[in-house]
Amino acid sequence: MNSIERVDATRHEYLLKPGQRVVGMVLGTVMIAAIIPLWYLAKTDVNGGMALLIAGMSVSVCGAYLLARAVRTRLTIGSGQIEVRSLLSERTFDQSAIEGWRTIAGRYGSYRVLCVKGLVNPITISEFATDDAFEAWFGELPDLDERDRKALLEQIEGDQELGATPEERRSALTTAVVWSVALTVITGAAAAGTLWGGAQVRSGCAVALWLAPVVVLLLLYRSPLLYAVFKAKKDPRAELLWPLMISAAGLSLSNQGANMVSWSPLLMWMALAAAAMILAFYGPIRGSVQFSRALIGLIVFSVFYSWGAVTSVDVLGDESAGTIYTIHVVQKYEHVSHGRGGQTTTYYLKTEPWGPYEESIQSIKVGPETYGATNEGDLICIRLRPGLLRGPWYEMEPCN
Repeated sequence: MNSIERVDATRHEYLLKPGQRVVGMVLGTVMIAAIIPLWYLAKTDVNGGMALLIAGMSVSVCGAYLLARAVRTRLTIGSGQIEVRSLLSERTFDQSAIEGWRTIAGRYGSYRVLCVKGLVNPITISEFATDDAFEAWFGELPDLDERDRKALLEQIEGDQELGATPEERRSALTTAVVWSVALTVITGAAAAGTLWGGAQVRSGCAVALWLAPVVVLLLLYRSPLLYAVFKAKKDPRAELLWPLMISAAGLSLSNQGANMVSWSPLLMWMALAAAAMILAFYGPIRGSVQFSRALIGLIVFSVFYSWGAVTSVDVLGDESAGTIYTIHVVQKYEHVSHGRGGQTTTYYLKTEPWGPYEESIQSIKVGPETYGATNEGDLICIRLRPGLLRGPWYEMEPCN
């Protein structure tokens, strides 16, 4: 199967890479053909026939999309133009409209894209099977990441607020990188303290994690030429993304020993906190060359940070004595989940109804040591607390 078609002496047409074409064509054909057995089963199944038929039609539509995309998608260069054909459209641009190319950091590595004037989404070229002729044409285009990098360095060297001489201003950039690394280390230590420290250590470390995004914001707004979040690979500024991610992860994991009775009283606080974070960081990411990716990352961070921050305030800030309930363990069980990191086992104890929550048997998440030391019929003690933000929570503790 040829992936390159020579149109004429000056035009070159590139199809999808052979692997993508084969997978799309084979898988698409199989999914289209799946309508036949599902249609037959639908005829013989009186009760679930309609559901099977709808499922078969959905699978066939997806298969048709994969097959059509594998056959139709192509990229053509030459004669001073570039043509991009997708499943539902065919666009032609003059070569003068191409600003240049960028390297985008994706989930599975980096890939190159073409940036066209007036086009919001760049053209991904890594999915096409290109040749030397394409690389020669591509090599004449400017590297926009390198262009932006040089422009930023020139701005830094010309900013008199950063130092009296160009050397001092470049040194300010080096100092910013050191500060970003130091902030990352401090945030990481605080996250470790919330996980494994004592009660007082956990509270102090949680405060540090709450304040980490505030420090990041101050640096971003005070020195936008020196600091950035969700920056491009060649951006010379200091990256402050890691302190944000670590603070969100640390606060989310700091409440593992606490079991929430109800999240409802905390949802409003979480929504307000997430909205505040998105609004606060929107300005610094607005000029990002990968704005869509940065915005998605900001939303994910804001959700996790607000969830962890509000929950930790409710739990760690609750100094009430609470109420102790002594109850029997009815059953113990494990839940095994599989992911990229391997197999994960979560341990639970089912108890008899207790306290004000009589509607069902409670399932309490415990550690492996507690799980192994507890048998069905044993007595355990639960301390129920109201929560600083009125989100009730409980935890196991030794019985006296």
